[in-house]
Amino acid sequence: MLSKITLILSLLTASLLAQEPRQIEVRTLCFGYSNSVREVTLTGDPAGEDTLDTKLAKHLDNHQDVLTVVGDEVRVGQKDGSGSFQSWSKTAIPKGASEVLFVLFPSGIKEKPYLIKAYNDGARGFPLASFQISNMSESTLRLIVGDEPIELAPGQSKNISKFKKVKKNGQVPYYVYSKDGSEWKRLSTGLWDILPRKRNFQIAWTNPDSKNVEIRGYEDSLPLVKALLKQQAE
Repeated sequence: MLSKITLILSLLTASLLAQEPRQIEVRTLCFGYSNSVREVTLTGDPAGEDTLDTKLAKHLDNHQDVLTVVGDEVRVGQKDGSGSFQSWSKTAIPKGASEVLFVLFPSGIKEKPYLIKAYNDGARGFPLASFQISNMSESTLRLIVGDEPIELAPGQSKNISKFKKVKKNGQVPYYVYSKDGSEWKRLSTGLWDILPRKRNFQIAWTNPDSKNVEIRGYEDSLPLVKALLKQQAE
């Protein structure tokens, strides 16, 4: 009986701690402008009072803003004429993440132009010389990276930091397929560069205009930049 009470108390304590306001460092990446909306509002406050306005860009840069969050969800939307927050989409903050990348996808819906997805942006969750592959499409993905087969259902992601069949120049062959009915359609093939001072983000999504599955890649060096800035400040 005592152990059950202890368990209940520990769960209640964890729940209360999760509701304490905390700050996370955030960036955004826009997959394409929707309805000419170039600026959005983020909030991690259930009441929608503590917000962050951010301009959207279709490239990754190293600038991070600070967002105060309560709980484990962040919503994207805009404020109306009265200043009230109008939510379009929400996403869960990756467990334990203090640095988060929010990717915004055009939804194809005029009233709610963007969908949002959060990724761990920290050096531990997404280290240099690694690949983060995310399937935000409506189809199952099948990849072969080196000689490692990977299958990702819609909404799944995988971080790869160990590779086989790496060429002497640091490149690894890859193939990406998406499931189309009972068949597998090739999306992309080629060579990925494994760079010790960069990390690589590959995201598949379903384009709401063409209805086709597309995959896009982004190189990033945020952990290195932050380490260099810290050295200069010391």
